[in-house]
Parts: sequence; C-alpha cells; structure tokens
Amino acid sequence: MIDRYPFPEKTVYKVLLAAYLFLILYFTRVSQVSHYLIGFYRAQFVSLLLTAGAALFFLIYRRKDFKRIVLNYRVALALLFAAAILIPMVCKRDWQMMYFSILFSILIGVFLSYFVTCCQAAKVYTLILTALAAYSLLTFFLLRPLADRGILPPPVFVNDYGGEFYNFLFAFVPKTLVRERNFGIFREPGVYQFFLVLALYLSFYHVDWEKHWHMWLCTGILCVTILSTFSTGAVLAMGLLLITVYFERKLYREKSGRILTIAALVLTAAVLGYLVICKPPLYTTLVYMFRKVTPGNPSFDDRFESIRVNLHLLSFNPKVGRNVSYILEIIQDNTSSTTILFAILGVISGWLHVIAWACLVFRGKGHVVYKLVCLLALAITFNTQNLISEPYLWIFPIMALVECVGELPARIASKKKTA
Repeated sequence: MIDRYPFPEKTVYKVLLAAYLFLILYFTRVSQVSHYLIGFYRAQFVSLLLTAGAALFFLIYRRKDFKRIVLNYRVALALLFAAAILIPMVCKRDWQMMYFSILFSILIGVFLSYFVTCCQAAKVYTLILTALAAYSLLTFFLLRPLADRGILPPPVFVNDYGGEFYNFLFAFVPKTLVRERNFGIFREPGVYQFFLVLALYLSFYHVDWEKHWHMWLCTGILCVTILSTFSTGAVLAMGLLLITVYFERKLYREKSGRILTIAALVLTAAVLGYLVICKPPLYTTLVYMFRKVTPGNPSFDDRFESIRVNLHLLSFNPKVGRNVSYILEIIQDNTSSTTILFAILGVISGWLHVIAWACLVFRGKGHVVYKLVCLLALAITFNTQNLISEPYLWIFPIMALVECVGELPARIASKKKTA
C-alpha cells in the first residue's frame, strides 16, 4: 500500500489540481506563450512560482503530517534524482540552467505523487488536452475564416520565422505560413503531437473512465486533432495505439466495433481518393508528410543524424556525458530526447528517463506485447523533438516510478509469504 496524503474529494480541490496542471502546460517551454507572448524567463518564473505556491499550500494543509512527509521515501527518491541530474553537471563543471530545468520537471512528478495517483492525474490531463484539442479545432476550422475576413479580428503576433499567428488565447492559429497545420498552443505541430499522443495513451491505458463513451469521445477529438497537425510521427504513433486497442480489447468481435472499422476505412478511402484525384493544396501537405519517413528527406535525415551523433558523442565520455551546449549545438536540430539525455547525463543517469517511461507503460493495462508497442509509439513522439526539460516528459513517468518503488516492500513481503 502506497502512503499518500490526498486532499478531500471536493470540487474545489479537483479544480485547483486541474488549474495547476493546465498552467504548467500553458507556460511550458515549448508553448507560444513562453516564446512570444510573455517571454521565456517570465513563463519559467511563473511555473516555478506556481509549483512553490502549490507545495506550500500542500504543506500548510497537511501540517499535522509534516514529519511523515519529510521522512517519506519520496524525499530519498527526490535526492537520488537530484544526484542523477546534478552530479554529471558538477563533474563536467558544466554550469547550465538546463540541468535545473530537468530536475524541476522531475520534482513536479514527485510532488504530485504525494496526494494524487498517476491514474487520477492522467484523467485530469487527458480532459485538459481534449478540451484544448477541441478548442484548437474550433479556432482552426471555424474562427480563422472569420478572422481572415475581418469579422472576428483577434490579436496577431509574429514568430521567429516571420510567420503571423492569430492569438485566440488558448490556441494560436497560423495566419500566413504553414496554414494547413494545427499548432494548438505550441511553437510547432511536431511538439503539439507529443502532448496529444500522450493524452491518447493515458486515456486508453491509465484512466479509469466512469462511462465508456467518455473515453471514445476523448479518443475521437484527440485523433482528429492529431491528424490536423500533419505530423508523420504523430500519425504513426496514433496508428500503433489504435491497433493495440483494437486487437487487445477484441473490438472486432463487437458489432459496434465492426461498424466503426468499416466506417473508418470507407471514410479514409474516400478522403484519400478525393485528395489523389482533385489534388487540392492539402494533397501536397499529405504527400510531404509521408515523404518525411524516406531516407534522403531532410526531416528524416536530421532525426537519424541526431540519434547517431548523440550516441557517438556519448562514447567519448560515457560516465557523465558531454556539455549541454556542445550537444545541442553540434548539429542544427538535435531532436532525439532520449539520446540527448544519454549524451548529456551519461549512461548511468541517462537510464532514469528510460526506466521511468518503462514504469509508466508496464504499470498500464494490457498484455506485455501491447505494452511494448505502446512504449514504441510514445518513444516516437518524444524522439522527434528535443523535450528533455519539458515537465510533461517527466511528470507521469516519474509518478509511475515513485509508485513502483512504493509498492516494492509489499511485493517483497508477499513473495516471502508464498516462498
């Protein structure tokens, strides 16, 4: 039994948790908010202030349990995680804030595990992403045409590449460049897809839905939004997740499942047929999306080169890795989060990331084979971007790891009894 110090089952506390998880997402390093609206350092300060305030509120509310909280095994884990991140920094004398950003993201997961389970937090996150996804589709397909005609003129800002965006507050829609791709609140669709696919996975394998149709409603919204990003990795990951769910839950045996399958195939064939025959502007985007997975394409070559270079650099200093700036600047776009972490932290600390994600996936529902497929799908999403210091790369895996460690004494005792 994992010791936990939950808040009462009241609406106000659920709303506060949802607000905290949303704001951490909204002010994340890869959002347009932190890059172009309030400034990177201000956004990071807001995130830090929010977390410090939430931690203080928790400690005040649970002041009677203060001693048990401080002496909890989570504190030892937090210190171990801190050592894993900061010792390589000290050994290399690589004084970079990136290490502290990674550690901050990890500590958020440890903090949340004190009063909420991974599954409970996953449900809140999934609902937040579904709401943001629905809103991004609304702004993308309905509000932008009104803005283009001057009927609904929202504020406009310009990104580093000269692209203009409509600011709909909770979604930022391209006005000029890359108009066919959905950005959500993020700096690019390739980043948005990670958060969407993570929500889709959590919805299938970790969230305990009270009503089955709630899951399928979230699934539909998330899948349509994933398609609207035109991210090759996202579509591949989504396909893998949908296949695992389809076969693992034997949906082909249900009448509704067979009808849904036929309808999806017919709709896909009709859309592809229209695109191939009529060749609208969207056709070019679709073709380019598939070409990204072919050798010789700049997108494919850059991502493959990221993995190769990171592993090559790791071989020069495998214990504690190389300097952050050197790793991130040696090639133009270093986009493989897992190998970046190994290259920066070394083989000893780099495994923290892998172990944490393995804990998340193997604690989920399903057969081990399907879990491996899910792990592959998730790995695709965060190894096509550099997300090493993003909170949501760490929050759920770390919560799962904390829960695994907390269950160890009970499992060991159980094995001794059966021996």
